[in-house]
Amino acid sequence: MCALWILLGQVIQLGSEFSLD
Repeated sequence: MCALWILLGQVIQLGSEFSLD
């Protein structure tokens, strides 16, 4: 279950980088 949150965090981080552009 914890792995799910880690994956979610990575996706959010990736989305943030794309949103910054």
